[in-house]
Amino acid sequence: VRGNNDRMFLAKRFPDPEADLRLKAVLNDLINVEKFTIEELVYRCNMGPKNTDNGRAFDAVLRAIADHKLTANRKALIDYPTVLGLPE
Repeated sequence: VRGNNDRMFLAKRFPDPEADLRLKAVLNDLINVEKFTIEELVYRCNMGPKNTDNGRAFDAVLRAIADHKLTANRKALIDYPTVLGLPE
């Protein structure tokens, strides 16, 4: 939990409006999809290869989780295979 909170705090501390807008567009395109992984979202954001985008898409996902725009099990490690959902 502490590691997740630390990473969400750091992601929120260094905003990236471009990455956040790209993630928002990807989330708006999801139709009839209840669950998805962080890896799927990062891939769909298409901000470049996973290691060369400096984690921008991943940080955008962390900010969305912190802002309750995405749901995740915060008691488990939040990483690329983490399954997410949209809030009800």
